[in-house]
Amino acid sequence: MDGVGRRAGNPSRSDRGPGLPIGPTTLATGRASGAGRPARACQHGAVRHGALPAGLVHQRTTPDFDADTVPAGLLRAHRVAPEVWGEVEVLAGTLTFVWEDRPDARVLLEPGDTLVIPPDEPHHVEPGPGARFHVSFHR
Repeated sequence: MDGVGRRAGNPSRSDRGPGLPIGPTTLATGRASGAGRPARACQHGAVRHGALPAGLVHQRTTPDFDADTVPAGLLRAHRVAPEVWGEVEVLAGTLTFVWEDRPDARVLLEPGDTLVIPPDEPHHVEPGPGARFHVSFHR
């Protein structure tokens, strides 16, 4: 495995969550565990990595970012605030999501894919060719 999640039939995608090694399933938080909820396919082949906990209320969504407009802070290690959950959605191109405590667990996201970011989990993003994405925040 090259460190990027892979799926049979489409070698650039993962149906197990954030590029975790074969074995444990993936929790909604994107972490390996003996029990949890694996990523699931959405419409048009998109993959949903994790799920927001029930009862959260949408607070805001960032503007769409691309390689030229992405804030520098998103490109280096950062965290979503305590008690706030994030959800990144890729609109075009590709975006690699990296959990800082597991840099080998890189997640390649493609158009339509979403990934849930739990509070206080260190991570960063790496926009690929043609990337366009935004982040929604929920509390």
